Amino acid sequence: MVPERRSSLADAIAPGPGSATHDGAADASLRVPRTRVAPADVPKRLVVGAATIATYELHPRRDRSSGVAAGRLRLLMPRGGTLQIPARPGDIEVGDGQGLLVNGAASLRMSSSGAGKVIAVGMPVEALPGLAMPRGSTMLIEDAALLRPIGAFVQTLFDGEPLDVLAREYVERLLREMVMVAVRRSSGESGVAPSLHQRALRAIRRHHADARLTPAEIASMSNVSLRQLERAFQREGRTVRREIRRVRVVAAAALLQDARRASDTVDVIAVQVGLSNGSSLARAMAAEGLPSPSALRATARTRPSHT
Repeated sequence: MVPERRSSLADAIAPGPGSATHDGAADASLRVPRTRVAPADVPKRLVVGAATIATYELHPRRDRSSGVAAGRLRLLMPRGGTLQIPARPGDIEVGDGQGLLVNGAASLRMSSSGAGKVIAVGMPVEALPGLAMPRGSTMLIEDAALLRPIGAFVQTLFDGEPLDVLAREYVERLLREMVMVAVRRSSGESGVAPSLHQRALRAIRRHHADARLTPAEIASMSNVSLRQLERAFQREGRTVRREIRRVRVVAAAALLQDARRASDTVDVIAVQVGLSNGSSLARAMAAEGLPSPSALRATARTRPSHT
């Protein structure tokens, strides 16, 4: 269910472009009304299959608008500053660790109380099956435990090496799954009964830190045979073993970029996500198209902090 808060956002949302010419790439476009955009304000964008990601700076008391095409969703996640959305009876605020999901077609006006950054992830509505969210509506997501790792992962895509075709396919699927979990946890909507693939993914996420976790154990947790489980993953173009590795890599990437974990060695972080040591983590990250643990941590340290 979409929160009742949606009705109070009526003034913040205007009908967006919904014609066939407003394609997915436009989903990442962000413009400043009545103000010429300086080169430094041009957002960084990446197109990853059907998904788009962008980051752009927030400036105090400077309005922006975010256009979302019909048939598209966009998740806006501020980092540092706080987004302010004009609405009755008062402004809606989206802070660090929160997110705002917008269902097009819509154009959302927003401003910021301070300097910061916004990370935007766009994707087709079909990427979130079973979501009961009307067109032109918004949903506030208050799940920092999931949104912060999503934002950290997106940042690594901008800071790392260019993605090849296979890596882009993987990243698109990963973004879709992470956003789906955050949205469903926030809305309390379970959607249709979870498939075998979805049940297995949940088991992997819950138990990935166990170094003894195997595909056979995931099959047992899902109450199916290993052969049935492997077939379910093959239909998604994946394997169970590779999915376990992916979840561990995502968890490790978030820890490596967390300033509070700066004193932890790479070996310590590797063990915490279910791997044997730093070397095994480096191999897993390379297999998933990410930079080495030390390079990822160094990049996080050199980025400007907005906290």
